Amino acid sequence: ITECENDLKRVFPAWDSFSLRRKSALLNLRFQLGPARFRGFRKMIAAIEAGDWDKASAELLDSSVQHQTPRRNGRRANELKQG
Repeated sequence: ITECENDLKRVFPAWDSFSLRRKSALLNLRFQLGPARFRGFRKMIAAIEAGDWDKASAELLDSSVQHQTPRRNGRRANELKQG
């Protein structure tokens, strides 16, 4: 978990300002995917960097992960959106 969190801090300079729910969703996703696949979510990452959590949520729902683990991914998308 610490490795994932340290990686996410590198991806998102504003990591410390994210809500606990958003951190949890991103940690869970990063843990499942690993560093390389997580970074492949460029549109979601860009939306988060822009502070557009609705778009980040939509991008996550429009991903291959949605088809693999739809319930888990739906919860993550909701956590990103609601903060």
